Amino acid sequence: MSLWDSVKRNVSSAQLSADKLLRVNRERSAISSLEGEIKRLKKDLGDQAYLLYQAGKIKQKDIVDTCEPIDELYAQIQTHEEAIEAIQSETLPEAPLTGHICPSCQKRLPAKVAFCPDCGTQAVDVEPEPEVEEAAVDVITCPECSEEIPGDAVFCPNCGAKIVE
Repeated sequence: MSLWDSVKRNVSSAQLSADKLLRVNRERSAISSLEGEIKRLKKDLGDQAYLLYQAGKIKQKDIVDTCEPIDELYAQIQTHEEAIEAIQSETLPEAPLTGHICPSCQKRLPAKVAFCPDCGTQAVDVEPEPEVEEAAVDVITCPECSEEIPGDAVFCPNCGAKIVE
């Protein structure tokens, strides 16, 4: 066999390998597409079975045992969605009433207004609510680092020493 024949044979072999690889990949792609369709159909079948379970038309234990955890997950999702709604509906608390207010309709009024523009009632001054002082916390000294710490501390927040009573 001549060198030229050997090169032609190697080129033909490479072409055959490339063609085989291309055809194998096409077949694998077709298989993958069919598997995707099977997965979609199984999902649809599962969705339909779940709807029948919800309607009380399926009682088989193995299907019910699969559907009940799904119900629990949906309940958890509902709880999270309700938490989201609650969070989204949060607003800043109103500032304490000070200045002028209508004693009749409780509308806040600018300081320069003497009468309520909505109901005509004479405006009154509102005093701010007194601030409530917090109860004093006992303070003790840490036996290790001598820092002042809250009296109810179990460990020193400064050095980490356990506080023994």
